[in-house]
Formats: sequence, C-alpha cells, structure tokens
Amino acid sequence: MSPAVLITGGIGAGKTSLALELGEVLAERGLPTALIDLDWLGWLCGAPADRSFEELIARNLEAVWPNFEAAGATHFVLTRAVLGPAELDALRWAVPSEELATVRVAASPELVEERLRRRDTGAELEHHLAEAKMSAEQAESLGAEDFHVENDTRPIREVAAEVLERLGWRV
Repeated sequence: MSPAVLITGGIGAGKTSLALELGEVLAERGLPTALIDLDWLGWLCGAPADRSFEELIARNLEAVWPNFEAAGATHFVLTRAVLGPAELDALRWAVPSEELATVRVAASPELVEERLRRRDTGAELEHHLAEAKMSAEQAESLGAEDFHVENDTRPIREVAAEVLERLGWRV
C-alpha cells in the first residue's frame, strides 16, 4: 500500500503550501506523489443543507485513489481542515492505505490573518477571517493528529523536511 498523510489544521495555517513542498521534495527523490486537496472533491455549490460533504469527499477520494496509483503515484499527500471525528473517520474509510498519518499544521493568528488577506478577497476573505481562530482551535482540540508542526517563520522546505522525518518516510 502507498503511504498516505493528511495535512490538516485551521484555515490559513499553510496546509496547501506544505503539501506542495512535500510533493516537490518527494518528486526530487524520484517518488511520484499524488497531491489531493480534499476540499475540491466535495465542492458542490447550491446543494441541499442536509447533504454530507464529508461523505461526498470520501466517496470521491475512494474513486480517484486507484487512478493515481495506476498513473504511478507511490505516495499520497492529502489536505483538509478536518474539524471533527466523523470527517476523519470518513477519510480513513476511503483511504486504502493501511494507515493514514495525520499532521496538524499551526501558525500564529497574526500570520494566518496576513496570509488570508494576501490570498482571499470579498466574501471569502470575510468568511475565512471569521472562521480562522475557531478552525485552528477545533483542529487542535480534536487531537487526532500523529504530530503537529509549526509553520510560522521557518522556510517551508524546512517544515516539509521535519514532516518527512517524523513520518519516517526515508526519502
């Protein structure tokens, strides 16, 4: 089975940046890596309020996983702000890897706000600013991660190296 890691944390913690860097490092070492932003696997505008996005994400992940393996992926890096045990359980069900490692990324509230103001605009910015602190607190209180890393002042390459080392992905 292909090793898999879920990069989680609050809004603006740097999940996507870390995933991209992990993919680069693994590719440099000749390890084809699938990078999957799980939010996009559940993006469904105008859906009924009772719709389970976690279930949709899990089903879509289960469907695309074999395609990535058939294309040569040997490692999987997933990203999503997982804020509850049901979300994590749904992902573990969908991932055919024996174990899904989970890494929580954290950054200071000031840096998160700066990042959000650089990347978001309009209603999305206002929503993310309002949700940032709560999502970071929920991710931390869930306590489901195997370990967490700080993503504040260090270069992202250094954060990625720490994650790979702590995962035991000898690359």
